[in-house]
Amino acid sequence: FFCELSSDCLDSYFLFDCKNCSNCFGGVNLRNKKYVFFNEQMTKEEYEKRVEEINLGNYEVLEEYNRRFTELKKKAIHPALHIKNVVNSVGEFLDNCKNCYSVYYFYESENSAYSMGALGSRDSYDVDGGTSRERCYEGISISTEKLFNVKFFTCVNESKDVEYSDLLRNCHNCFGCIGLSNKSFCILNKQYNEEEYWRAVDRIKLKMLERGEYGEFFPPALATIPYNVSILTSYRGFNDLEVAKKYGYRTEEIEKGSEFIGDIVPSEDLPLDIKDVEDSILDKVVLDKESGKKFRITPHELSFYRKHNFPLPRRHPDTRRNRKLSFWAIKMGFHDRVCPKCGVEMQSYFDPKSPETVYCVDCYRKEVA
Repeated sequence: FFCELSSDCLDSYFLFDCKNCSNCFGGVNLRNKKYVFFNEQMTKEEYEKRVEEINLGNYEVLEEYNRRFTELKKKAIHPALHIKNVVNSVGEFLDNCKNCYSVYYFYESENSAYSMGALGSRDSYDVDGGTSRERCYEGISISTEKLFNVKFFTCVNESKDVEYSDLLRNCHNCFGCIGLSNKSFCILNKQYNEEEYWRAVDRIKLKMLERGEYGEFFPPALATIPYNVSILTSYRGFNDLEVAKKYGYRTEEIEKGSEFIGDIVPSEDLPLDIKDVEDSILDKVVLDKESGKKFRITPHELSFYRKHNFPLPRRHPDTRRNRKLSFWAIKMGFHDRVCPKCGVEMQSYFDPKSPETVYCVDCYRKEVA
């Protein structure tokens, strides 16, 4: 619980950049460790006694250890880039990639650029999300797979030779379609024979080229969700609505729902300890004064907190999500730095002015791995 950039760890809390650890409480840059408390090695008995005294079910105690964890992370050594088995590639969180540039969270990919989140991307540019895609361009393919020669799209799955379409599955040779399955040679969801299809597509593309439209992603004005309620505003630097309007995004006034009739509990008045929380909290609404938003505690959520001995949250889910997204968003960009260990020039997502200790990948592996 409360771990970041860690893997293969068990029964542990507050870990940062740790691997194959168990029974650790507070640690950074740990490898194959047991019974470590805030980077101090202990015996099994010492560790268990120390942890047994800590009640993370109390909100104030949990906040104190979150604060201590934040301070501990300042002592961590960071690699310039999180990369493994890469050839001629620039990006962050890459594994087994070749000839990739400015990509993030990429695995088993090659000849791709300006994209994020992919497993098995080939010869593709400007595409976010998805697995097993080839020759794709300008698209968003969250949770989609098996794409070939798909361009200017959102959420197209198991399809090929598709352009300017949304929510298609197992389709080929479709243009400007939405919500189709197992279709081919369709334009604007209308069926054509193959000969008619190609003639019509040629006419449409020529008109789009004349207007300067073909080759560009869907214009912002067509976004189905207003900018001010989209996830974009959660990312640092993307919450200026006036700038968004200049690019063509629409915004809408958020309608207020009807007033809740019942018990509203200010978040600061919630019980400090999860052991003191009664089931009646499920019938109440919690007011997060920081954001001004209200939220509920669900039955499954309450069961989770009780099982793992964690206090009720004080912040609205949107606020909690935004904090997580802000943490990841700052890592999208590269800077020239010098490794303080060996003096080699390197690229990193950390700004040279940032206080973190950042080593080149080779020095990091020698020091930590």
